[in-house]
Amino acid sequence: MIALSDIFVKYGDRELLSKVNLTIKEKDKIGLVGRNGAGKSTMLKIIAGTISPHGGNVSRPNGTTLGFLHQELSLPSGSTVMDETMKAFEEAQKVEKLIETINEDLSTSTDYETQRYMNLIQDLSDANDRFTALGGLTMEADVQKILTGLGFKETDMHRPTDEFSGGWKM
Repeated sequence: MIALSDIFVKYGDRELLSKVNLTIKEKDKIGLVGRNGAGKSTMLKIIAGTISPHGGNVSRPNGTTLGFLHQELSLPSGSTVMDETMKAFEEAQKVEKLIETINEDLSTSTDYETQRYMNLIQDLSDANDRFTALGGLTMEADVQKILTGLGFKETDMHRPTDEFSGGWKM
């Protein structure tokens, strides 16, 4: 159980939170709704323990873990929606580069009957199996399908992320 009692937060002359009391029990699901600037993010940061209130008490049982997804994102400037989403396939992309490297090595090799060459063939086979298992064969199509399902248009997929609002970035 997480308990907040008499939480007080003030910024300058403005009282953001005053005498706020809240109890969150195990398995509770809560929603926090309010106008912009009402203190929703501040309240969540207090609950998460990333900031402390100016007054009041926060009680969390020892060993309690809490996940918190910050509202603010820092995406690299100039990166597209597609680029950012493809990062989910980072391991598959690394394996794809390994496959390219092995193929280049095989194309320039002339020692066809050596153990090194046989090892390259085995490494290529293993890498291809791993690439397939990681969804590498369909990763771009999968990303497009996911983005479309999230409401992005085809024309949005190659737009820089810094052109989108905070909500779309999330």
